[in-house]
Amino acid sequence: MGKRYLIGVDLGGTNIRVGIFREDNSILNVDSKKTNAFGRSSKEIISDISDMVLSVIEKTGVSKSDIQSVGIGAPGLIDGRTGVVKFSGNLDWADVAVVSDLEEKISMPVKLANDADCAVLAEAIAGAGKGYRNVCMLTLGTGIGGGLVSDGELLKSGPGSMELGHMVISICGKECTCGARGCFEAYASATALIRDAKAAATNDETSLLWRLCEGKIDNMNGEVPFVAAHKGDEVAKILIDSYISYLGTGIVNVINIFRPDIILLGGGISNQGDYLIEPLTRYVRKRVFAGERSYIAEIKKASLGDDAGLLGAALL
Repeated sequence: MGKRYLIGVDLGGTNIRVGIFREDNSILNVDSKKTNAFGRSSKEIISDISDMVLSVIEKTGVSKSDIQSVGIGAPGLIDGRTGVVKFSGNLDWADVAVVSDLEEKISMPVKLANDADCAVLAEAIAGAGKGYRNVCMLTLGTGIGGGLVSDGELLKSGPGSMELGHMVISICGKECTCGARGCFEAYASATALIRDAKAAATNDETSLLWRLCEGKIDNMNGEVPFVAAHKGDEVAKILIDSYISYLGTGIVNVINIFRPDIILLGGGISNQGDYLIEPLTRYVRKRVFAGERSYIAEIKKASLGDDAGLLGAALL
């Protein structure tokens, strides 16, 4: 009998999640704990991962010999060929040999990829991208993560992970957390939308944006601007139109370069559904190369939520 189970590790700056999956991609057991990355060494965190992997196996009563492999999804610049996290600001890591260190502890094969690559792999195999050969996913959160499945395989980008969030959409534009200017995520991430919404609300305290925050600007989140715009607030409508144009510009670039069959949106902002996707689709269709003469990818909400990264890591 072949090896019947896969283990995925979703390594984030806040939490570590470890899950064991059956052959049909259903989850058998999952465990989680705080990462506490800052102030702790990478060896301590890898030791935590080792303990969690072995614990999940023991709790489920699965034989270690039935585990096919362990996959890890991590944020930052990843070299999957060597199993090294080259740089991760979220983890405060540089040149950490995760794969060799973990394999030594658990005596099982380990694979490593960027967390966004893991998410798109899961969505392509078991989520909203199932049935498509070429799937792109953008996760709209603190930053913008992105990955691509091309002709049914996760697209590898050489000695490093794909960083769609750091394509430049405005030369000499707003400063990004990466240190460059004009990056896609500096304009179209959830962080960027909240930043711009705070500025708009502060500049016009008669706007619904301000009232929905109950006069406390720190109550602003990614949902408030959409609610205010949907209720007809002019300040919010201008803000959302601007946000759609930034997000749409990045998507146009992705389509022109990769021509995927479908583009999936993840992260909290994707929960706006058609109120986000319909105007975004109109914007994109008008601006891609060759327009209606060419195939234009459908834009759709991702379906696996927080489990996408965990399952994708297992599927590596």
